[in-house]
This record gives sequence, structure tokens and C-alpha cells, in this order.
Amino acid sequence: MELSVQDTRSTQNTISASLKLKICAVAAIAFLIGVFSIWVLAPPRGWAADDARIWHFPVIDFLITNGYRLDYDPDLIAMFPGMHLFFAFFARLLGIKQLSFDGLQAFLIQSILGLFFLFGLFRIVRQLAVDLLSTLLLITPVLSSSYVWYSWVWPTPDLGSLTFYTWMVVLLLKEPPLSPSVSIAFSGLTAGAMLFRQSNAVLGFSLIPNVAPRILSRSRSSDLSSIGLALLPALTALLGIGFLLLIWGHVVPPHFVNYHSAKGLNVVNGVHTLALSGLVCWPFALLLLRNQGYRPTILIPVAAAASVLTLLCYLSVPLDYDKDAGRWGSLVWTIEQSLAPFHLGSLFVCATIFVGATIWTLVGVRCWQVRQIAPEISLFCVFAAGLLFEYMSWQRYVEPQLLISLSVFCAREKLNSLEGRIGLGWFSAYAVLSIMKPFIS
Repeated sequence: MELSVQDTRSTQNTISASLKLKICAVAAIAFLIGVFSIWVLAPPRGWAADDARIWHFPVIDFLITNGYRLDYDPDLIAMFPGMHLFFAFFARLLGIKQLSFDGLQAFLIQSILGLFFLFGLFRIVRQLAVDLLSTLLLITPVLSSSYVWYSWVWPTPDLGSLTFYTWMVVLLLKEPPLSPSVSIAFSGLTAGAMLFRQSNAVLGFSLIPNVAPRILSRSRSSDLSSIGLALLPALTALLGIGFLLLIWGHVVPPHFVNYHSAKGLNVVNGVHTLALSGLVCWPFALLLLRNQGYRPTILIPVAAAASVLTLLCYLSVPLDYDKDAGRWGSLVWTIEQSLAPFHLGSLFVCATIFVGATIWTLVGVRCWQVRQIAPEISLFCVFAAGLLFEYMSWQRYVEPQLLISLSVFCAREKLNSLEGRIGLGWFSAYAVLSIMKPFIS
């Protein structure tokens, strides 16, 4: 049995394709109006505005003026200038001499990526959602993230990175076996994702977990062909890494090595992913528990596993806000810092880790029950593993991908329930907070 669209659609009433299209159209219009309204009304401040103004647009203007050359000062930016080449290409094509980070021209160029992202998200909705509430719970969490909104308003590479990730999910949701066209397309998406953030190189290895059992079972030659197709994106990633090593001697420019690259594995990033899952994505725990029928035979082992994992995190890694150690730039660390004077910071982080561990244990249980790792889960696990090499435990690095992966995983189930309505209410409120952030901070 495979974890696929057909597993749920065979037993549940689905909404019509026309209704899905109407929901997607309304969501797209509402989101575009919101993004444009923020661009018009919000003061240019916050992480995205600062990132765009200080780091990205000086490089973009250099490329507009000097052509597609890489001989700019490497200390200007910590990443390969993929987004910057993208912007410079359209600016030069349209005869634009300089781009302002908060100008209409930059906003419209970023909208190319934004519309591509929305189209990919709605393709997933068309493939997966099985009822009205699951449709809304696939769209709302993803669009609730402030990192989607503000990377569009004040252009940063986050939106481009998420766009390629979203289309990887679209490809992975295709029915097996893995085809040459999917492998080639996934390789292209891997290359594109690396252009917008080189840490996305790990995504090139995302197809391997799905074919690894065939290697272990020494399957027939047709399966060996699938293994070769799974390795093609990995080869693309290795070539990209090799190019970065050739020009910089590292995967980031020398000036940024100590700031962005962890010395060894940064386990705190994995713990932060668990905590953020529990803090932002807690409604998915309710949905997954409902899917299991709240059976004690499931609840007790899951709670025990989550408790053990939480205890291990508490004993093995620091859980406090520390900017010098990279533990900042996340709601997890911000709330911990505010609770620390009351000696409640560690308790708060442990509580979020427990909820996050519960979510991911339930995901594992579901995959075990159907004897198949859901493709969006294997994709996210590989992505999260790549964050272990990052020095910074930042929310922006993981939240959008986390939301889309869990939303897709849960969208296979019929969610017309109290738990589903609670989830929709929470993510709608989270979206409102995201929209209001630049006006109240």
C-alpha cells in the first residue's frame, strides 16, 4: 500500500475540480491584493527590507551596470548571486539602469517568481485536496507565513527558494515509477534552487530515500534504472557544489564562512525545527491524532517517544536565546528570551519541542502504517538535514518549507472536523499577524 492520493479518494467524497479552481482563484486574488497593499502602505522595515537594501540590491545594481560578471567584491553577499542575476537580466532587458529595493519595478520582477509559486501551490491543491476544509488547510498555512509575504514585497531569495521547493513537491506527487522526464525536471529545479540559496543543494538527494529500499533488496534491472534516475539530481547538486568550491574554496564566500557555516553539525537547528513545528504547526498534531482515532495503542507510544526526544534535546543542546551562537531570528528564541527572566524560557522551548516531536512521530507512524514515506516528507527531511550545516537557527530558513510539507501530508485526509476548523482558525489568525507585522513593530 502506498501513501498516495488514491488511498483517501477511494473512500471519501471529493469536491469538484471547478470548486477547487474557484477557491484557488479567490485565494490568489486575496493574496495578491494583500501583497500589493503591504507594498503600498507598509514602511520598508524589518528583516526583508533590511536584507534587500543592505545585501541584495547593491549586487543587483552592480550586475545591471557591469553585466553578468562574478568579479564583484565577494564580501558583499554570502550567497551565489542567482536571484541577483535574475533581476539584472530583466532590468537590462527592459532598459532599467538601477533598481530600488522598494520600487515598483523590483516588485513586479519578484512577482514573476511569486506567481510561479502560487501556480505550483494550486497545482498541489488540484492533485490532493479531498474536501473543502482540506483545500483551505492546504492553502492557508502556506500563505500564512510572513516570509512568503515580505520576501515578495521587498525582494529576497526566500521566495525564489520556496518556489523551486514547491515545484519539487509538485513533481514528487506524480505517480511512481520515477520517469526520466521527472528526473530531468527535478535536476533543473535543484539547479534553480541552488541559484537562490546554495544550501538547497541537499534537495538534489531527495529522490534517493524513495529508491534506497530497492538498492537494499537488490531489485531487478528496471529498479536499477530508477536508482540511476534518482541519482541524476544528486549529480547536479554535486556539480553545483564543485563550482562553488572552485570559485570560493568553500560553499560560501570566505568572509562569511564563520558567520553562516557551522563547525560540524549544528544539532540546535534540528531542535529548532522541532520547536518551531510545535509552536506554529500545533494544529497538525490534532489532525494527525484524529486520523489515528485517538487510540491509546498509538497515543501512549507516541507520547513516550516525544517525551524521550524532548528530554534528550534538553540535556544535550542549549535552548536559550543567544545571538552570538546563532540562536535568534525566530519566534521560538524571541519568546524564550522574554520568558527567561521568569525562569520559564526552557520550559516553553521544551513544551514546543514535545508538540513538534509528537507531530513528527505521528507522521512517522502514518508512513509506517502505509509502508511508504510520503514524498513531501522525504523532501523536507533531506532539506532539514541540510540545515544542520547552517550556523544560524533562523525561522525564515525553515518555516515556509515546513508549512507546505505538513499541509500537503495532511491534505490527503478528509479534514471536515473540529480539529480541521481549529487548524483553519489558527492559521488564519497567524496570517493576520503576519500581515500586520510591519505596521505594529
